Amino acid sequence: MLVLARERMDDILTNHKPEPLSAEQERSVQRMLTDAREHYRKEGMISDEEWAAYEVALENAP
Repeated sequence: MLVLARERMDDILTNHKPEPLSAEQERSVQRMLTDAREHYRKEGMISDEEWAAYEVALENAP
């Protein structure tokens, strides 16, 4: 069974081509991530360094 499962996993990883998210779906995901990060920041669960890295990543995002 493990060999079959591994072969199936390899096939999926090699051949699966997921459908891209629509622009609205992408915006929705980004809103959820922003809301979550802001919540964790407010609760003190994201350090200042992590928050700064997040802001830099947002500035450099395409």
